[in-house]
Amino acid sequence: MVERIQAKLQAPMTLKGHTMFTSASIGIALSHPNYQRGQDILRDADNAMYRAKAKGQSNYEIFDPEMHAVALRLLKLETDLRQAIADQTFCLRYQPIIELASRQLMGFEALVRWQHPNYGLVTPDQFIPLAEETGLIMPLSEWILQAACEQMSHWYQKMALTYPLKISVNIAAGQFQNALFVEKLDQALAQTQLPATSLKLEVTESVLLENVDAVLSTLSQLKQRQIEISLDDFGTGYSSLSYLKQFPIDTLKIDKSFVDSLERDGDASLVQAIIQIANSLKMTVVAEGVETPTQQAWLQKLGCGAIQGYLISPPLDVAAAEHFMRTFS
Repeated sequence: MVERIQAKLQAPMTLKGHTMFTSASIGIALSHPNYQRGQDILRDADNAMYRAKAKGQSNYEIFDPEMHAVALRLLKLETDLRQAIADQTFCLRYQPIIELASRQLMGFEALVRWQHPNYGLVTPDQFIPLAEETGLIMPLSEWILQAACEQMSHWYQKMALTYPLKISVNIAAGQFQNALFVEKLDQALAQTQLPATSLKLEVTESVLLENVDAVLSTLSQLKQRQIEISLDDFGTGYSSLSYLKQFPIDTLKIDKSFVDSLERDGDASLVQAIIQIANSLKMTVVAEGVETPTQQAWLQKLGCGAIQGYLISPPLDVAAAEHFMRTFS
């Protein structure tokens, strides 16, 4: 039956003189004695339909009770996420970034965490996509930027640091493309009294390619303030290398998947290519997700500038990060 429905819907149609094509994602709920109301059957078929859409075009899915449980959990999680943002009950963890040659601490990447009262520690890969879907990523991202700047400013005052450190903050697409982004960034730096030179912003390739002219304008304003830019997860997107030359990027970050391949496959070609690209464009390189001495040895041999990952340290709370800084003072 599903195949017949999809075949009918996929047939070409004429609309105002143009030939058009369409497709359908279909959700199916099978009859069951537990159903008491028609709307309950429609609700479950609707849940199945969204699962089908997630698999791609022209798919179908049959409802099972687990789908309903997942939908309820996501609804509850969204409600809790809104409350957590209103109450600012998130916290930041700080992962050290180390220069390979000198073993000098270069700074920290600020990573958001959410300790949910019922679900425990909710990982970013669970709540960040939800925040993006619901538009909550904007207030959350603004809080992360403000909190990270405040903490780094506090460390400079408290720790009497004698060497320069930078705090790296991931910038969401919506946040970076907001017309008020630079203005709000200036406000955060002014309120926290953090020098702009102590801040590093991490963006992804997809963010850079959304609107090249607007991105170039924003990056130019950031460079005027001497704020450094890192291109996160480099090599996992589909951008042309010709674009890379246009953007005033300071650092390329090698994705963990490429670092893993050094040890898993013994293949250094991709990592070596990224490092060579960075060197030719006078950029620095940071490798993420370094977990073993073998990976570190490979990266050092290939000329990688800096690393972060569990081999050096997991993300740390404030007290642990301060202890880590003392060991590098």
